[in-house]
Amino acid sequence: HQLLAERIGTYAERIRRDPVSALPFEPGDLPAPDRRVVADFGIRSMLVDNFSEALKISDTGWIDDALSFTTSWGFPVEAIKPPVLLWHGELDVFSPVGHTLWLADHIPGASLVLDRNSAHFGAMAVLPQVLNWLAAADEKE
Repeated sequence: HQLLAERIGTYAERIRRDPVSALPFEPGDLPAPDRRVVADFGIRSMLVDNFSEALKISDTGWIDDALSFTTSWGFPVEAIKPPVLLWHGELDVFSPVGHTLWLADHIPGASLVLDRNSAHFGAMAVLPQVLNWLAAADEKE
């Protein structure tokens, strides 16, 4: 965990010093679908604001997020009750699709959507659909 904390700490410090130029990715490192999303000035500005705010005090949340792929969450995911929707862009280079597949296999009744033409930031485009799904699920309860 020490090496992960050091790497994230280095990125976090760069972002705190200059969030506009130090987002933890370069557009050239992103798959084409994500390059299109982050090319939008409004979305890129939002990402800068989000990273700045998230790292203002500490980078421990980012470290915890990264560790969540390989460590216990402190409860069995099998205990999660539906409705659960898991959406994942198959071209995601930040979050492994295998983790979402594992969650789908272990959360009873989870609905899984894999989008073969989307990557990490593709979630921005499907957010309205996800919110509609959530509202419909809430009405059923």
